[in-house]
Amino acid sequence: MAITRQELRERVKHRLGYPMVKVEICDTQIDDHIIYARDKFIKWAVGNARQEHFLTVMLRGGQSIYDMPPGVTDIISYDDKGVGSSGGINTLFSIENYMYKSGMLDSFFHSGFSLVEYHIALDFLETLDRYITTDYNWKYHRHTNQLEIYPAPPVSGGCLYDTNGLLVDSPGFVLVKTMMIEGATLPTYTPSTSGAYRVDEQFEDALWDKDWIIDYVTAMSKITLGMIRRKFASFSGLGGQGIALDGSELIGEGKEEKADLELTLRDEECYDGYGITFG
Repeated sequence: MAITRQELRERVKHRLGYPMVKVEICDTQIDDHIIYARDKFIKWAVGNARQEHFLTVMLRGGQSIYDMPPGVTDIISYDDKGVGSSGGINTLFSIENYMYKSGMLDSFFHSGFSLVEYHIALDFLETLDRYITTDYNWKYHRHTNQLEIYPAPPVSGGCLYDTNGLLVDSPGFVLVKTMMIEGATLPTYTPSTSGAYRVDEQFEDALWDKDWIIDYVTAMSKITLGMIRRKFASFSGLGGQGIALDGSELIGEGKEEKADLELTLRDEECYDGYGITFG
């Protein structure tokens, strides 16, 4: 069951002894560890953290930067061959339609199935894809999670209605293949002409209940808590007696757990988990 970031904070505090023991660490410090653990898990645990997801992005006249939904971590490919004033993909003059009219795809729609014809058609389409140029170049900015398209689509290239029913100056849609956090749900557009997505913390819930992330955040919180308590180790109490705090012990324990978890991440959690692909 997915948990929220606040529930993850509470679990970490409970592991550190709260509420029976006072834990001298704030939510902001735990959040720093959560973000670090999340980025590390996404980087290494490819199959357990991310999955392929296709998005359609409506282009807008004169706009080059497009916000991607929260949860997108990378863009693999980009296809603008379906861009047109109507916003749909014109299949009448497409290579696929030509091959069908020539009989190369006939076995798919009538009796029988030929792997030879399938691979001939697949190889031909892949070869054409290398030589057919696209209308736009693109770049993905990971730090801002934005797709940049250049040159900017022309103004007055056509009018379409977006998901909010607003009339937008757009030449059409592009298909984007992305890598998203596994289990993330796509947020909806906000009613604005910018096409911005509504920011929602819930998209990361699929990762917050991962055992590795909970253990790693706890280990890093132990190190931080140990450093805080070590600052007070030299204070004197009543009668000149020193205050015994477990700062150094917490730092050593946290570092040991952190090293073991990083080894586990590289050896176990990095499994891709992809199936066998034919064709």
